[in-house]
Amino acid sequence: MPSCTILSVTPEAAVPELRCTADVVVELGGGRRVAVEVEGPGRLLTNHPHTETRTGPAELLRRQLERVLGSGNVVGVSYWAWEELGGDRGRQEAWLGGRLLERLGAGGEGGGEGKSR
Repeated sequence: MPSCTILSVTPEAAVPELRCTADVVVELGGGRRVAVEVEGPGRLLTNHPHTETRTGPAELLRRQLERVLGSGNVVGVSYWAWEELGGDRGRQEAWLGGRLLERLGAGGEGGGEGKSR
């Protein structure tokens, strides 16, 4: 099982391999990096709750990040899921921690909000 120890959390983190930034990069024990991408209204073609499809540029960025960081090392956070937490920082941290643990426990596999078809 991979290490779940969070070593650092960097907002607007540079991804030198892509010459761009990720919304947040979480550095984990064992050298693993996980990008957290906030999928706001500008990144989704949405008719929530019916469809949650990424725009072309958002999907391209996600694919590029997965190519650099490894399959399953990109976590999408939809803006409506975040807003449902009501701005409560404790709830936000618990929810995001659960998403990261879910991703680690799944061995890097699995979908998320904003999944493209």
